[in-house]
Amino acid sequence: MSLADMMESQFRADVRFRGAAYLQSSRVSISHITADDVYAVVRDGAEHQIHLHRTEEALEMSCSSVAGTKRPPTTKYVWATILLIDEQGYMTGTPKPGHIPPFIAETTSSIDDDWDFEEGDDDPYFPPINISKKSSKSAQSATQVEPRKLNEWQQKLRALRDRLRIRDVTIETKPSSYEITYQIDVADSWKSGHLMLQIVECQRRSTGGWGKIKPLKLKAGGLENLPEADDRAILAHLLGGIQDRSGTQTIAGSTLNQHLPHRFHMTHSLTSALLPRMCSTGRLRLLFDDGKMSDPITFSEEVEPWDLSLTMEPSAGGSEAKQAQWQIKPILIREEETLSIDDVELIVEGGWVVRDRSIEPLEDFEVYEWIRSYRNHELPSFPETEGKDVIQELMTLPSVPRLELTDKWEIEQKHIVPTPRLKLFTPSLKGKMPRDRIQADLEFVYDEILVRGSTHSWAIPLPEEQSCIVRDAKQEQAF
Repeated sequence: MSLADMMESQFRADVRFRGAAYLQSSRVSISHITADDVYAVVRDGAEHQIHLHRTEEALEMSCSSVAGTKRPPTTKYVWATILLIDEQGYMTGTPKPGHIPPFIAETTSSIDDDWDFEEGDDDPYFPPINISKKSSKSAQSATQVEPRKLNEWQQKLRALRDRLRIRDVTIETKPSSYEITYQIDVADSWKSGHLMLQIVECQRRSTGGWGKIKPLKLKAGGLENLPEADDRAILAHLLGGIQDRSGTQTIAGSTLNQHLPHRFHMTHSLTSALLPRMCSTGRLRLLFDDGKMSDPITFSEEVEPWDLSLTMEPSAGGSEAKQAQWQIKPILIREEETLSIDDVELIVEGGWVVRDRSIEPLEDFEVYEWIRSYRNHELPSFPETEGKDVIQELMTLPSVPRLELTDKWEIEQKHIVPTPRLKLFTPSLKGKMPRDRIQADLEFVYDEILVRGSTHSWAIPLPEEQSCIVRDAKQEQAF
């Protein structure tokens, strides 16, 4: 019984057929072999690393194409390696269920050839074993010869070589004709209010066109081998440090061999750092519900941010028989330009506006919920006679965005120069900060009203006076 006969039941018929094709086309090569381990490489566009380890009772298999996943290692590449072992006669005996004989180990190597021995070396010489013979009888007779005892330095070099080969299984090298694309999932970004990013990959075909777009499949150990420096930097920011899993010793279970995620929920601080670089690659695109992608997106750096504002306008569903209905509607304003929420491709909290294939900054005054409620048709409508009551209710909200009202309901806007005030205090006894430290808060005084500098409200409401004090953002930033 050959090794392939014994292992055949673990591989599907189509997998065995494809594996045999790799062997016939000479795409399989064994790079190193010991009595218990076989290291092989199968070329299929990329190089797939195979490691077979024998015990007395079973054959353990590892394949770099499925390492870090839940898929079994019974791949076409492993089957091609098993066929090559049988064809070249690398087994010292006949395998059978419950017993795997040792492999025929290498006895010469390129390392040995580079060293000159002194003439006084009295160690006997043993000729190398011809491992290409298919006869098991010849292989068995060859293994009866006692191998030459290696020097200590040779043993250490060979042990180092074996560790390097194991390391190579965790390293994934992408071809130069390989491209990563960054996609902003528009539908999921609207739902969450945050930028949802997914990363896909594709490879150029031999005909010159690009292959099918697939989710990024990259192991942590292959991050530094990506062909583009921008991709290495972006992914390093997204992933941070690689998680340490002490005690993981197997090849497949190594942290460096785990596949990286391809979807990310990005915070505003992270998008501020990465969006300009993603746009500079020319490979950041919008992904729509129908699966189509937009043209590459650009990043507008030197533009004033849009301000999220509230306006009041007649409701489209009003009836002539009833009293006219009005509604509160969020809009975007920048200087003299007004932009409807319906005319943008995406708005995310924090914030960013995507329109006309360009990303522009947004000041949402921490009230993005107005945009979410507007898109979900959850904003209230009210009769015209109750307009003043609605405005007074708006003034009581914790954070008020910019208000753009008609002359009928316009409120007085007071402009006062703020006075900065630095508040120093010791940490709380219940806190974790040492008591010998001093904390500070920057506050601003508007007509005896204190406002913390960290708040993002556009104005300070004065409900009793039906007015508000507009905060001087430029003056506050100057401090």
